[in-house]
Amino acid sequence: MKNFIFKHKGIIIIFLVVALILISTELFSKNVATPNIKTSPSPQPNRFQQTVLPTPIPLIFTPPPYSEPPLNAQGQVDVSSTGVKTAISNKSKIAGSLPIYIKNFKISNGMETTLNVYTIPEDPNYLIHIEIYGIDFENQNISKAENPDITAFIESFNEIKRQLTNRGVDIHNIYFMFGDQTYIQTTANLWIKTFNLL
Repeated sequence: MKNFIFKHKGIIIIFLVVALILISTELFSKNVATPNIKTSPSPQPNRFQQTVLPTPIPLIFTPPPYSEPPLNAQGQVDVSSTGVKTAISNKSKIAGSLPIYIKNFKISNGMETTLNVYTIPEDPNYLIHIEIYGIDFENQNISKAENPDITAFIESFNEIKRQLTNRGVDIHNIYFMFGDQTYIQTTANLWIKTFNLL
């Protein structure tokens, strides 16, 4: 037996090498065909991390009484009403003083605004415009501590009232509007009502 192994040693070695190669190839192909890979589960949504922003609710703006005179039965401005007659009379009092334009009006919190009280030819004879520039009217926060624009608005609006009073006109006796943008009118009206400015 020893002689047989010794004589055929080369063949036996070749046979063993081939057998090892075949076995290795078989094992390798099984591992490739069915890899044992651990996968993480699909991430599940975390309700605490997701932020769903609500759809903004359209802002419905009802013009305030100081900008809208009463209407008659036909839906036209009631020019015979006391309020409209008074507004027309007061507007004519200050017509020669308009525009009232005050640039760099100093606010107690360090801000500056520009005030503009004016009229344009297309306006009805009872209406004037009030503009306060330098204020962010998109910020409707009503906390004075958090929103410095409120202080700027209050002091600017009070200065406008003072300017009108100096010219013989009480702001309660005229119809006026803030700018031509709804968001400006909305915020101005919010602050006027919240801080009892009229």
